[in-house]
Amino acid sequence: MRPITTLARPFVAAPYIMTGLETLRDPRTRAEQVAPTVKPIADRVDWLPKDPETLVRIEGALSLGTGRCCSPGSSGGSPRCCSPRSSSPRSRPSTATGPRTTPSAAPASGPIC
Repeated sequence: MRPITTLARPFVAAPYIMTGLETLRDPRTRAEQVAPTVKPIADRVDWLPKDPETLVRIEGALSLGTGRCCSPGSSGGSPRCCSPRSSSPRSRPSTATGPRTTPSAAPASGPIC
């Protein structure tokens, strides 16, 4: 299954990266498309920017980051944020007696791209 996963990661990451780059380069066209939907939501939520173009730029940056996260890492291994079973200490829930110490005890967690 490892070769399939290795080959699939760039194909999963590519649409996120391309959409993010296109949106960051020219946010006006996309902002015009989403403005009727986004404007009423931004008016209700205080901390959201009111400008649709700014919201589209934020979405583009998030999309680019998601694509980078799902792409193969520069070190040759798969990135932790997209691995189905992350063994990082932050993803392990703590119990009443303290944090779990064995990776096998950690439940499957983390986003799957």
